Amino acid sequence: MTTEDLASKEKPDLSIVIPTWNGLELLRRNLPSVLEAQLRFLVDCRLSSELIIVDDASSDETVDRVPLEFPSARLVCRAKNGGFSKACNSGLGICRAPVIALLNNDVQVDPGYFLYQYPHFRDPHIFAVTTKVFEGEPPVFSAGGRFSSFRRGFWSVYSNYDIRGAESDEWTSQHDFLSLYAISGFAKYDRQKLGKLGGFTEVRLRAREKRLCRRTDVQVHDLLQAFYNTDPIQVFRSGQEIVQFHNKNGESDTQ
Repeated sequence: MTTEDLASKEKPDLSIVIPTWNGLELLRRNLPSVLEAQLRFLVDCRLSSELIIVDDASSDETVDRVPLEFPSARLVCRAKNGGFSKACNSGLGICRAPVIALLNNDVQVDPGYFLYQYPHFRDPHIFAVTTKVFEGEPPVFSAGGRFSSFRRGFWSVYSNYDIRGAESDEWTSQHDFLSLYAISGFAKYDRQKLGKLGGFTEVRLRAREKRLCRRTDVQVHDLLQAFYNTDPIQVFRSGQEIVQFHNKNGESDTQ
């Protein structure tokens, strides 16, 4: 099978969306792992996927090079830079699959990444699935399931938890683990439920996952759960996410 087989079905089973801004080198470094995971998903599960790259008005050669170097990807070109949320929504709007995998351009995924994430959506109550993340060399645990605590008059929502060790495998296989929210740079979503929310809020907001979670709670709280997959499937962040935003004065700001 070749990469052309990945999206051969009229309606794929999984849509993968990667927003990028001046990130050609990051795509060159990290997309091969995504393509490998796509192929593994196809071979092992007999399920197809489509890959959508959203270029947020880059000034590098992304628009010219991606079709040549990654022909299996569908490239969406935004005429004006709008930031992470708008770039994501541009990709979400053309997805054809019932499940959407959102990835930053600076992450590498394990070959079995989609195999272990996708089955959770058989549960009709699942809205999103998040995973554990490693950074640095040697890899160090960076993010996992999220929980909150009340501190100094504010809710802190950036605490992580994880469950590791061979001795816990049997116990974890018998339990589900929830996360306060799914980290948008490496999360999977039920497309229908995400559509009911109208996608991501298109404002300059660094804590964008928190905003989506808040909207989830208000609008369709009885339908949605964010699940933390504790399988040892790694997402490795190879570099800083590159996304441009504009502040209220119209000045650019890079995160």
